[in-house]
Amino acid sequence: MTPFIKKKEIKKDWYIVSAENAAVGRLASYISKVLRGKNKPTFNPHIDNGDFVVVTNIDKIKFTGKKFNNKKYYKHTGHPGGIKETTPFIMKEKNKTESILKLAVKRMLPGGPLAKKQLTKLKIYNGDKHPHDIQKPKIIEFGKLNNVDIYEDFNHNGETFPLIFGSNRTDNTIDIYRLFPNGHLERLNQIRVPKLKDVYGITFYNGKRDKHLFISDKKGNIQQWMFGINQNLPALKLLRTIKVSSIVEGMVADEFHEKLYFAEENKGLWQVNVNIWESQKLKLIIKKLLKT
Repeated sequence: MTPFIKKKEIKKDWYIVSAENAAVGRLASYISKVLRGKNKPTFNPHIDNGDFVVVTNIDKIKFTGKKFNNKKYYKHTGHPGGIKETTPFIMKEKNKTESILKLAVKRMLPGGPLAKKQLTKLKIYNGDKHPHDIQKPKIIEFGKLNNVDIYEDFNHNGETFPLIFGSNRTDNTIDIYRLFPNGHLERLNQIRVPKLKDVYGITFYNGKRDKHLFISDKKGNIQQWMFGINQNLPALKLLRTIKVSSIVEGMVADEFHEKLYFAEENKGLWQVNVNIWESQKLKLIIKKLLKT
């Protein structure tokens, strides 16, 4: 049953996040959830139960691909011929970068008077200075996470909770988070990935005997890591690297048959044994049909 909360019981927290090198869409998606309160177990779409979010370094926010120059924003004056357009590049030149993020967040809110009220809890600033120190905002570490996977029943020190694994393209690391029932994340470990540049795909293998993590980059490399505990923290140990000739588009682990499947952009679908003591030969099970 959904827990309902009374207005007098609502507690609004403050959070702070740096927009430096963060993608507009991913950052806006996360902020909209916090503003609405979707990160809380007491979320109700009809009540303003969300928190305040302070965004710093908005002048250093990024767009993926060529959107910075090619994305168009339109507005109309209501008069004939009154349509106007602009781009993120022009808005940044006019020192209106905060409007880019605010518009992206606004479009992710449901609309109406409640959404307008929730949007007022978003505070955006250039640089790392802001006037909200007295509120003691909690820091949100928002790396450039590209893909994530979950280990739902991690048991440690008598507790069972989900772990989130993310490929962090900002730091070229594997980030391991604890997921709390209220939706909050706590980073438990960050593991640097050697010899891979621009880490990309990630998948977790919850096997009968061992547990592994596979991570790929955009150069056709896949690394296999064994999951375990080191110094009372979730940890990983590198076992091997699998190499193919083009980009790995996606991966999935089959715990029942102890296989890893991954799609190579210019070849097809590959199969390989997870257990390193078995044959490591790649098997092409679905070949890509090339146009002639």
